[in-house]
Amino acid sequence: MKIYNLFLFILATIFGCASLTEEQCKKGDWHALGLLDGKKGRRSVQVDQHIRACQKYQISLDEKIYNDGRLKGLSQYCTKENGYKVGFSGKRYTNVCRGTSEKVFLKMYHLGKKTHLVNQELKENQRDLKVKRQDLGKISGNNSDSAELKSDIKQLEQEEELLKNKLIFLRGQAPYRPEDIVDLF
Repeated sequence: MKIYNLFLFILATIFGCASLTEEQCKKGDWHALGLLDGKKGRRSVQVDQHIRACQKYQISLDEKIYNDGRLKGLSQYCTKENGYKVGFSGKRYTNVCRGTSEKVFLKMYHLGKKTHLVNQELKENQRDLKVKRQDLGKISGNNSDSAELKSDIKQLEQEEELLKNKLIFLRGQAPYRPEDIVDLF
């Protein structure tokens, strides 16, 4: 039964549902819901949405049990490994970690975020390079357009090499092997 309730909470979360159904409120496993919200780094105000949803059905949410679960979930969210994952995925940090765990989380979050941004920049560079190469293939002869495109391509290739080196450096500082996260190239 607890797995079923957790499944319902996960579905509500996935589909961005701000409220819970009557059945979820009646059979609610508040600890599991808090745990899930904590693991996802949701702010403490999330419980207010759950409370309002269940009040529609005259059902009270046990905030203490929910908060116990949320704190347990936050202990899993506020790790250096997860900080890197959150930053690397481009997600925002919502200031839910505290104390030492926040310092560790943020250090790796910023590293993950830098890696994400450099990766985005590399992808943009590679798209531009592809377009320039295609444009060059459409031009015949040695005219000024051809020379300009060749110069642009050379510059983009140099930038690409620099960005790849930045990624190698940043990945070397990560708590994961690059292939464990995603294949960037």
